[in-house]
Amino acid sequence: MHDGDYCIDVECKNDTDRLNARCLHIFDAFFKNKSAFETDANGNIYIVQYILIWLSYVLSLIESNEADNRTSFYNKYINGGDKYNKNIDDATAYKNYKDLIDKNNYILIHYVTFVLGLMEKAQIAIIV
Repeated sequence: MHDGDYCIDVECKNDTDRLNARCLHIFDAFFKNKSAFETDANGNIYIVQYILIWLSYVLSLIESNEADNRTSFYNKYINGGDKYNKNIDDATAYKNYKDLIDKNNYILIHYVTFVLGLMEKAQIAIIV
């Protein structure tokens, strides 16, 4: 898929905007309508964790002036954007994508700690 396929109704001026569009596309694929939302969210909550691991990884690859791309992304797109906060009609387990993300937000925090720890150990092994 090209960026244009993801950037429908979403602004795509830079890498972070494009990542946001792709992330929304993935959430829509699994959780857009009530039946898919409740089935996938309840039966396969790990899907959200996989999405957040992918998101954390890609954010770590994007160069930015921000100290923490994850916090910046969360504040701008997830917390401040309407697409993640739009209520899913008739869904009872989760209100919206932000609710799903917030219940699994520890992944965003621990992923970076885990990866940085591995990278540090790898550098020590190379030095020794």
